[in-house]
Order: sequence, then C-alpha cells, then structure tokens
Amino acid sequence: MLSIASDIAAFRRLKQAETRRARATVAAGLLAGIDLPRLLSGDEPDRAAARLVIRRRLERERQKGTRGHWSYDLDRHVALKQALDLLAEGVGTAMDPGEDRRGAASPKMPGTAKDMRRGV
Repeated sequence: MLSIASDIAAFRRLKQAETRRARATVAAGLLAGIDLPRLLSGDEPDRAAARLVIRRRLERERQKGTRGHWSYDLDRHVALKQALDLLAEGVGTAMDPGEDRRGAASPKMPGTAKDMRRGV
C-alpha cells in the first residue's frame, strides 16, 4: 500500500513539472517570442546568451511595472520569469533568492515586511 501511495505522489510531481514546463514554454513563446525548447536543447553559449537577454527583458518589464507604465504586462513579466527559471533549471544553476540578476548579493532593502516584523 505504501508503494502505491509513493508511486502516486511521484506521478503527480512529474505531471506538475510537465505542466509547469508546458505553460512556461507556451507563455514565453507567445508573450516574449522565446523558443524555449530550442534553447534548452542547445549548447551552453546559446543558453547563456538567452539568459542574459531574458534577464534584460525582465528587468525592463520590472521597471515598467514599478513606474506604472501603460504598456506593463503582468503576463509577460511572469512568462519571462518562468522562462528564466526554466533555463536556470536546465543548466542546474538556479538563481539564489538572495542574489540579484547579476549574481551579486542583494543589499538589504529596509522597509520590507520581514524587516518590519523584526523591528529593523
């Protein structure tokens, strides 16, 4: 009985991962014009160049969002983030949440909810 339960859990995890990858692939293709399957099967220099382009696009989209620009699109923002995560997963170098887009340690932002709870 335990084996069946673990098989079911493994199958569900696999299906969730496939669904997430399919969503990211379609969203990146439609909203950002990125061909993820080609990039994931390509060599490392192509993936590195694509990550750089996606990071730039993502940063521009973030700036549009923070400035309230009329052309900001949350769906495009999410698609770019998912594409970046998927490329990072494919290479095995997922970005640490404590790092900024350049890989450097992020400075502490005062006034975040976590800092407010701690009294900083």
